[in-house]
Amino acid sequence: MGTTKDEKTTSRREEAEVKPLDIARRNGITGREGQNLRNQQERDHRASSQKSSIFSSGTAVTGGMLDHLIDEYCSQVAIKQEEIERLNNEVSRLETRVQEFKALRAELQKQFQEAS
Repeated sequence: MGTTKDEKTTSRREEAEVKPLDIARRNGITGREGQNLRNQQERDHRASSQKSSIFSSGTAVTGGMLDHLIDEYCSQVAIKQEEIERLNNEVSRLETRVQEFKALRAELQKQFQEAS
């Protein structure tokens, strides 16, 4: 059996292309394998390290850091509560003005009807 023209063309194209993965493998390691090796080394280092870390190697979570975060969020909550109170007061003032305008409109309509 012979090969078809398409098979020969595909083979020649594949042979002519330089494949980065093949080049990396010729050098003994692929990019993914290198990344996996680095990740494993970091995990091994963290496992043998005396420090506890949940963010990255060399970063320990301390009580001071958590206290800072707690204070920061409590401050943000207080600011938002003040904004809510300010907005509620503004809504009350606006509702009062609406009622005043409605009363004024009713008064003007009453005067117009009496004058007619």
